Amino acid sequence: PLRVIFVGRIAPNKRIDSLLRVVAFYIKEFDNQIILDLVGNQHPEMISYFDELQILVADLQIEEFVNWHGFLPDQGLDNLYRQADVFLCMSEHEGFCVPLIEAQSIGLPVVACDAGAISETLGEEQIVSQSPLTDEDYLLYAHLLNEVSTNEELRNKLKEQGFRNYMERFSKERIADSFVESLEPVLRQIIYR
Repeated sequence: PLRVIFVGRIAPNKRIDSLLRVVAFYIKEFDNQIILDLVGNQHPEMISYFDELQILVADLQIEEFVNWHGFLPDQGLDNLYRQADVFLCMSEHEGFCVPLIEAQSIGLPVVACDAGAISETLGEEQIVSQSPLTDEDYLLYAHLLNEVSTNEELRNKLKEQGFRNYMERFSKERIADSFVESLEPVLRQIIYR
């Protein structure tokens, strides 16, 4: 089956309801060979939201296609990333979304909504579309997931460009270099005082 992963808090702005609807549309439009792995903490104040999501899963009749993992330690999260075929993010707003870079760092294709800093974080030549509002939008994302899963050339391009984005902008070495570069003017002032 197509393994889709999302990593983030269980909170309304993450639009997990939209992820669930996309899975339902994928099943209707293509087949039932899809699994959605949801990884993230549930804040005690968000219990009612989680309950709403459970009701939606039942209403959409997709219980067997959704895995709730809660918080996972690094090794467990890494294992899920490596089992996944695509990372799907439909958040309505994000700052710097670390899971997008985690996905790119292992060559996992990303399909995401263009919200907040998502486009800037993902870099060039990635699949970023408008925020979902209607059933037509959920259907579009279902088609995007299918295209990524069936089009090897597209999938490889997304993997390569995503990994390049990670290496050139967010690898540990690049961040360390940027940090040192940003300190140089300050250090020069201290040295020459």
